[in-house]
Amino acid sequence: MAKLLTHKWLLLALLIASLAGRMLLTNQHFYTHDDIQVFRVNEFINCFKDGQIPCRWSANLGKGYGYPWFNYYPPMIYVVPSLLYLVGFSIVTSLNLFMFLTFLLAAWSIYALVKELLDREDLACFASALYTLYPFHATNVFVRGVYAENLAWSIAPFILLLIYRQLKSNKFQKLLPALFALIYLTHIISSFVLTGLAFAWATLLIFVYQKSLFKN
Repeated sequence: MAKLLTHKWLLLALLIASLAGRMLLTNQHFYTHDDIQVFRVNEFINCFKDGQIPCRWSANLGKGYGYPWFNYYPPMIYVVPSLLYLVGFSIVTSLNLFMFLTFLLAAWSIYALVKELLDREDLACFASALYTLYPFHATNVFVRGVYAENLAWSIAPFILLLIYRQLKSNKFQKLLPALFALIYLTHIISSFVLTGLAFAWATLLIFVYQKSLFKN
C-alpha cells in the first residue's frame, strides 16, 4: 500500500482516464461514422485462422468479392483486438477493451512526459487529465470511430519523452525507433504529423541543450 501511495498522482491520472473511457467497458457495439471496425477485426481474425500472416487479403470485403484492405492500411489497430479475441473475448468486447486501454495509455504517456519535464507529479497529473479529457479523444472513439488515430496520439507523448531523454543525456534511446515504427504501423496521417512535430521538438531541444551536446 505504501508503494502505491508513492504513485498516487499517476493512479489518480489513470482513474480519471478510466472514468473518461468507462462507457467502453461493455460487450455492446455503438455506432460511429466509420462503423465497419468490428467487421475489419473479424476479417483480420480470419487471416490468423487461415494462416495468412501477415494479413493482406480480406475475403469478405468488396461486397463479398474480396479486397486487399490490409495491404495498405496499418494493421496495429486490428492486431491487439484479434489477440484478445483469440484468448476468449468477443470481437466487440475485444475492440471496446482495446479502445479503453488507449485512454489509459494516453494518460500514462502524457503524465510521464510532463513529470520528466517539470519534475512535478501533481502538474503531470493535471496535464494528464487535460490530455485525456480533451474532446479530441472522445470524438475519435465515440463519434468518428477512428480508433487507429486515437491509438497513435496515445503513444505520441512517449516519443517526445524519449527524444527529450536522448538529447538531454546524449545517449541513444533504443525504444525510440521501435515506437516510431509502431506509430507508422498504426495510422499513416498521424505518423506524418508526428514526424514533423518530433523534428520541431528535437530542434528546440538541440538549441536548449546545445552546449552540453557540443561538449560531449
